[in-house]
Amino acid sequence: MERLLLIVAIAILSSCQIANIIPADKYIEPEPIALNQEQTPYSDVWERIAKSSSIQNQQIDDLTLKYINIYLENPAQFNKLLLKGQYFIYFVLEELELYNLPPELALLPYIESNYDPFSISSSGAMGLWQFMPATARIYGLQDTWWFEQRHDPLISTKAAVRYLAYLHNRFDKNISYTLSAYNGGPTLVESRIKRNIKLNKDSSFANLRLPSQAKSYIPKFVAIYEIISNPEKYNIELPNIPFRQIVERVEINGQVEILAFSDFVGLKPEFVYKLNAGYTKWASAPQDKSIFYIPLDKANLINNDKDIFLKENKINWITHKIKPGDSL
Repeated sequence: MERLLLIVAIAILSSCQIANIIPADKYIEPEPIALNQEQTPYSDVWERIAKSSSIQNQQIDDLTLKYINIYLENPAQFNKLLLKGQYFIYFVLEELELYNLPPELALLPYIESNYDPFSISSSGAMGLWQFMPATARIYGLQDTWWFEQRHDPLISTKAAVRYLAYLHNRFDKNISYTLSAYNGGPTLVESRIKRNIKLNKDSSFANLRLPSQAKSYIPKFVAIYEIISNPEKYNIELPNIPFRQIVERVEINGQVEILAFSDFVGLKPEFVYKLNAGYTKWASAPQDKSIFYIPLDKANLINNDKDIFLKENKINWITHKIKPGDSL
């Protein structure tokens, strides 16, 4: 009788677990919410992540500890890694808040791309969030001769956060499932959960049969989260990345040659490209407006002197597809 009750209990628990996964064909994408204009005065982005995280008191397993030790082998290199996100991570946190998502997801690009908007994997994934072409198309990221939106750190972030909101809701706000699905795909993760439930096995992340890359993905993520949440414990000083806007969006009428723009605002072209990595050529597209993200102080300069810049640097680059009979 006791055994029968145990089997019934497992069956009830299993049915509850599987009911919490929203089928893809029944899913409705969440809408962004209104941001609270009166922000809590966090000292930096690390405090914002640590104080509002959904994975507090996370148990550290052996694999996570291995990655923690790898990061701590060279604290200077770890800080250098964290600094790669300084111009983008605040914007990521703002987007995550729009969809009421856990702030620790702002650490995800450190695992995906080292927060490098130019990153390209061997499989063709691109940008901070390593979007594959198929997923990029689903979320409206465009690829033209002039612009690749997967590389653009801000446009791709908007798409990535929408995708994370989809995964987070589909997997009943389970952060482990969400991260696993982002790496391995929701269909794979859901099939592994269903498999364990069918076999009356524990369906928590640690017990899912997933590819080795997917199994190591969360320990890498938790390792970074653990260090930035407990810097005193690990005797490490985190780089100062303030919890405030660092870059500003500016609009300029017409087409812009990027070297001339960089020179005008007094920034290195490589830095301008980093903030606007979606541009694939040495100029913006030939259209009515060009959009650039630059540091706040430089944005004030270009906003005040747009007319001077346009007068001195007017261009009109076009593309032409060569046809039979064409000549220079």
